[in-house]
Amino acid sequence: MSIQDTLKKYAKPAAALSDEPVKQRLLADLNAQKRFNSRVYTVLFTLICAIVLLGIAALLTDVMKGQTQRYALIAAAGISIPTTMEWMRRVIREWSQLNLLITLVANSDESSIQLLIQKLASASALGSS
Repeated sequence: MSIQDTLKKYAKPAAALSDEPVKQRLLADLNAQKRFNSRVYTVLFTLICAIVLLGIAALLTDVMKGQTQRYALIAAAGISIPTTMEWMRRVIREWSQLNLLITLVANSDESSIQLLIQKLASASALGSS
């Protein structure tokens, strides 16, 4: 679930604010999304490290043995690293947005939270058109 989906889940009209507070559930969902992003980042970082280490090991082995058969494999690994780093950049961007949003929600009252949700939802609607 993305940040936008989480915010849409808790958006309420102004008349319904007194019905049920959303702050605790919203914080729980945002923290769950943050943990998920942490796991994705860890997997991507481990993948990049493994590719780099395997590439270096293959290159050193080829240099020591005087072979050139694995250069194509090393070149293929070089193609996957930029793609993985782009995924990592997106995860980090969402991670930092979640940190900011968690801080804002934790220190706000219900009406401020709903105002924030409405502003972020309208900003994302403008950005996607």
